[in-house]
Amino acid sequence: MKLLRQHAPTTVFGFVVVLSVGFALQEHSRCPPLPADELRQCRDRIREALTRAPTPAYVSSLRAGAEGAGHPPSVLTGSARPNEPLADIPQFIAYPRPSRPLVEQPDVQPVLQDDPAVLGALSEVQGRMDSYRAILDFRLPQNLKHMKLVRVEIFRGDAPDRIETTVPYGTIEYTAKTAEEPEAAGQPARELRSSERRHAREAAQPPDTANAAERTSQHATRFVDTRIEPRRTCYYQLRTVGQMTPAPGTRIAGTDAAGRQTLTLIRPPADAQPVKPDRPGAPTDLYATALSAPVAVTSQSNCEIRFAGVIGSIPAPDADATNANPTYQGNFVVRVWLVKLQAWREATVRAGVGERIKGHLFYADPATKRTEAYEFDTGYALAGIKWGWIRHPKIMKVFAQGPNGDHLLDPFGRPVTITQEALGDPIPNEVALLKDTATGTVVECPKRSARP
Repeated sequence: MKLLRQHAPTTVFGFVVVLSVGFALQEHSRCPPLPADELRQCRDRIREALTRAPTPAYVSSLRAGAEGAGHPPSVLTGSARPNEPLADIPQFIAYPRPSRPLVEQPDVQPVLQDDPAVLGALSEVQGRMDSYRAILDFRLPQNLKHMKLVRVEIFRGDAPDRIETTVPYGTIEYTAKTAEEPEAAGQPARELRSSERRHAREAAQPPDTANAAERTSQHATRFVDTRIEPRRTCYYQLRTVGQMTPAPGTRIAGTDAAGRQTLTLIRPPADAQPVKPDRPGAPTDLYATALSAPVAVTSQSNCEIRFAGVIGSIPAPDADATNANPTYQGNFVVRVWLVKLQAWREATVRAGVGERIKGHLFYADPATKRTEAYEFDTGYALAGIKWGWIRHPKIMKVFAQGPNGDHLLDPFGRPVTITQEALGDPIPNEVALLKDTATGTVVECPKRSARP
């Protein structure tokens, strides 16, 4: 048993080999070799397949292949000799066409060109005072190249050399909404109405906003500053801000007049400085022109005077109002523009002869809700009150006249009447004589009239 355990693997392997050899010999004895006549039949079949004429179906397939490869029909002459072997079989083979040879092209470099953008400056910058507001008129630049106008920035200061140029005092933005304004560019400023009509109109509207820009079209030419104190001189400087389109550094390929290829490089304006966007999402690639020359605007007064009546008795019409010993007072309604409120307020002032027309206004501060006093001075003093005449307009109906002076008649024979506006009869009216304390000029202010 010990011997079998030691040689068991070797014994099993030998036994398997012997069984395999015996199985192979038994199978070989079962397959006898082919006889000689059968081998000759196989050889004759192979030779006949190689030498016999092609069938019509085979010839048709060759013709279709030749026509698809672009060969002439002469290569198919073997189909007319069905009893002969096809010795020209290579003619029916479709060889691949040769690839197109590479041609060396000359290395032509495009002509490099620089095309700087152009951003024109504002022109005809002028300033003037209109009642309580400063108005700046200007003309927009017309020479723009690779630039789109974005806004006009306004800077303000108390002196020509003390203008704050870091943060704009006001701006005029040019957007699609600006272009929808119906009015035409370059129209004059809106004429001020009488004191009573303005008071009724502005009472129904919200207060004016500071630094308002009057846009008359896509090319607005006016900036209005309503935050200017009375009897103060302000200095303004303006500049144009535009956006480059396309962006700086863009290369544009093209062809010149001689047919040469060109490569144009778009550069920023030579006389402008870059500007950072003022808010997130604002346009980029902004450039600004140099500041314009300082423009000075001096405000006179923020008050409007209306002579409301007389307290006491005034001299007779034939007496000298300025030399008489006055015992009367004038009653005035003063309309004051408050810069802090951006709104009008009215106050009643009584002044005797030689007294200045000034006083105080009380209003509620919008930030602190406290009552504050504002001292105003119209710059005028009462020189006297006299009698005058006033003629009110009236509507009259008159007969229409023809070319010969005859009355025109309607189809029924009745005279035709038309309406005309004419002045009525003169009636006596009090007239206040106001003296400008700065120039000494005396002006007349009739009762119930607007400021002189």
